Amino acid sequence: MPADGMSHTPRLSVGDNVEYNSPTNQRWLGDSVVTVVNGDGTYQVDVTKIVRKVENKPSVWGGEAPGNIRIAYTPAIGDDVEYHSPTNQRWLDGSVISAINDDGTFQIDVWKNTREGIIIENKPAVVFGEAPGTIRKPHVLAVGDAVEYHSPTNERWLDRCTVTALNDDGSVAIDVVKRVRRVETKHAVVLGTAPGTIRPAAPTFEVGDHVDYFSPTNQRWLDGCVVRSVNPDGTYQIDVWKATENGIIVETKPSVRFGDAPSDIRPHIPSAVPEPQVMEELEKMRLEAESEAAQLRAKFETATSESEAEIAALREELYRLRQESENVRQAKIQMETASRNAPATTDSSMSTIQDSAIGGDMHVGATHNVTTVTNDAEAIARAAVEAYRMAMADRS
Repeated sequence: MPADGMSHTPRLSVGDNVEYNSPTNQRWLGDSVVTVVNGDGTYQVDVTKIVRKVENKPSVWGGEAPGNIRIAYTPAIGDDVEYHSPTNQRWLDGSVISAINDDGTFQIDVWKNTREGIIIENKPAVVFGEAPGTIRKPHVLAVGDAVEYHSPTNERWLDRCTVTALNDDGSVAIDVVKRVRRVETKHAVVLGTAPGTIRPAAPTFEVGDHVDYFSPTNQRWLDGCVVRSVNPDGTYQIDVWKATENGIIVETKPSVRFGDAPSDIRPHIPSAVPEPQVMEELEKMRLEAESEAAQLRAKFETATSESEAEIAALREELYRLRQESENVRQAKIQMETASRNAPATTDSSMSTIQDSAIGGDMHVGATHNVTTVTNDAEAIARAAVEAYRMAMADRS
């Protein structure tokens, strides 16, 4: 049986391209192929090494643990990617594969914010790589981010780890600082919870920091909390201000941790908007657009009898849905930024998004006026998207 007790990989066949989780290299290796399907459910695979030597693995399982294999990533139309812009000299997100060329290159659509609004710029022939003009799978992390590494050897999470590189397969390289001050590099790790994976490092708080406390009694986040001291074990002592019949009192919590569970704390998030309801509504809107785009993409990929005009219409509708998803994503980012950095931003048009959405001066559609339903999360979310569109139009 696989190391984790179960197989996570669908049944494979001879000739399938796979990736091999090398215990030696401590990363996934591509250029591997299934050569034999064994009777016990394992596989024989040929793994091509950097020196072009082929090494045969006679009995491996499908799964995520070292020594396992998984189906190799195959780019498809509609996949989100990051584009390394030669002009901006950095990776840009918000791009999508729009076609796969016969020579193995890809056409991508890059969403850009301009004075005329969001435009789509097509790149007709790009490949996966690290150089300017190439693409890679999207990353949640960035170089320099602090992370924690789940050490298979120590059987616990290690802190003092830093992202040092982003790989084009979506994995990242990290430096792990050991107790003896030796730095060990892990060349290809991914976010997860299993041994050998990473997670974003928990934020650290200092005395006097404003935090939110998840009250087990109220079952919600409470603001008005301040860090009183930092305990030796990494927990925090906080003061929670409470309004009672006898006035405001201070209740001290002696040992709390960062997290999302009851009795945990998080960095303070101003509650000028009904968060998380509005953010949840924005995410719902984004997922709905993505779902419609995925269904349309499937129809587009299997279209055989449609005319060129119908194909063009499908492509145009796909672009519209992708742009709608991007608009919602950008509105969510702007609202998060506005709430965390309120009240001032460097862009006056963007700083009005949250105020417009909550203040009731945004009219959305023909029948839905936020003025009369300022506590309606859906209305505020839609107003935020509309305000973002208007802010972009004001820039022209």
